[in-house]
Amino acid sequence: MSGLRIRDRSFGYTAVRHAGGFQRKVLESSRKMASGQRINSAGDDAAGLAISDKIRQQRNGLNRAEKNAQDAVSLIQTAESGIRKLNDIVQRLKTLAVQSASDTLTDADRSLVQKQASELIAEYQRITTSTTFNGQSLLDSPLVSTSNAAVAAASTGSALGFPWAELKNAIDALSTGVDQTVDFTVSFITPPGSTEDGAITTAQDQTDSNPATSAFQADVMSAFNEWKRLFERIYSRANGAKANLTINFTNLGAEKPNSVPSDPAEPSYTLPHPDGIGDFRVTVVPLDGIGGTLAHGFSPSGTPGSLGNVGGDIHFDSAENFRVEGNAASGDFSVKHIAVHEIGHALGLGHDTSNSAIMFPLIGAGVDFADRFPNGLPIDGSDAGSIMNVYGVPGEAAAEGRRFHVGANQDETILLAPINVTASQVGLSSIDLTTRNAAEKALTTVNDVVDRLTAKAAELGAEQNRFEKTIDFVKVSEENSASAESQIRDLDFANETTNLARNQILAQSSSSVVSQANLLQSNMLQLLGLA
Repeated sequence: MSGLRIRDRSFGYTAVRHAGGFQRKVLESSRKMASGQRINSAGDDAAGLAISDKIRQQRNGLNRAEKNAQDAVSLIQTAESGIRKLNDIVQRLKTLAVQSASDTLTDADRSLVQKQASELIAEYQRITTSTTFNGQSLLDSPLVSTSNAAVAAASTGSALGFPWAELKNAIDALSTGVDQTVDFTVSFITPPGSTEDGAITTAQDQTDSNPATSAFQADVMSAFNEWKRLFERIYSRANGAKANLTINFTNLGAEKPNSVPSDPAEPSYTLPHPDGIGDFRVTVVPLDGIGGTLAHGFSPSGTPGSLGNVGGDIHFDSAENFRVEGNAASGDFSVKHIAVHEIGHALGLGHDTSNSAIMFPLIGAGVDFADRFPNGLPIDGSDAGSIMNVYGVPGEAAAEGRRFHVGANQDETILLAPINVTASQVGLSSIDLTTRNAAEKALTTVNDVVDRLTAKAAELGAEQNRFEKTIDFVKVSEENSASAESQIRDLDFANETTNLARNQILAQSSSSVVSQANLLQSNMLQLLGLA
């Protein structure tokens, strides 16, 4: 039953609650319109705030990545301009070489031509060292480390297309017949600050006359089969007592040289020796004594740069006593020393007459590795040059180069190969125009340098086009990120203006109702005659 009750003020309370709610919405709309954003705090839209913050982070990263790519374009343009100047100098050198190659010039004339060529080469070298970007030299990047180079089986020589790590992993798979493992590192061309650990395993095991029952032979065969997709291998077993572990790198699809043993009683093969001093005989029966270890090889053959035509042998004779490294007793062999020597041959290196070099020919008993190489294993320029000549891989392919981060996330980088076109690197420093024959040879060198500079300029042009396309892509990504963030965070003013007007009307209406609720109390006074 309806009526007037003193204690009943629910109508007034309801009106006050609604008035307060509408007033709060008016304030929220005013704050959003003042900031221009729909989300000003987590309370406005917690999920939306989390998503928009991630998108904003992506957008900021893309903005910086765009600038990085633009800097890369500037760097490339600087390097290209330097190469163009170098090309101009080389073109002039070619003119001088052609002039000197003619017998219309006297020796005195050629002497003057040589002076001009020397000055041009000096200017060439100056440009290579002075072409810089932000203090970084662009045209004389270091390519080969020639001191304190580490040596070993898992090699950064993968730059040469030679996967030592896979061989190392296959050999590590041996489970029986394993005597000991030696850990060391190999790097014939060392990128700055990087060496790779590897391992090579030596084994000593007696084998009987039945290959099928030899655990050692089975394990070796199994390990090498893991590598069969890259290279063919042969496991040579001696006729008699002990096994010889032979790692063979043979030409894919090619016949093995002189594959028929010359003497069945003493199986051996005649192979070309890397030193160029004649053939080398590889024997597959156990040998004993200082010079008896089967630790030798022949250099890769085939077309330079063609991995499929790489050939070479590495032998380890398990009939000998091996030590991991250094301090070998009489009759023992340093496994590390042998491995170093054979890896060098597999890379196409010949012997070095210096007893401090890797390819020193003596491999025998009692060799103390630490005494022989107290400062590590140096690799001189001839060794490094031999690697490049055999494989046709330019030195800069082995260096790290410059990486430019062109994305908002990790590893979104572009690698710009290092450039080294110094006079010594391209062969200009030794140009001689003082005789006709020397000038003829110089022409070949100059033509090669022109081809190299032209190719490098073309590479830089291609890289510049790539970075420009990257800039376009990053810009589109940045625009899409900005649009996505705007959809979530930015305020729709038209919609919010409507909400503000609505809430203002409702707030005023609620305030009016509160006033009406307060008037009900005065009606009670009138009934009591007190008003």
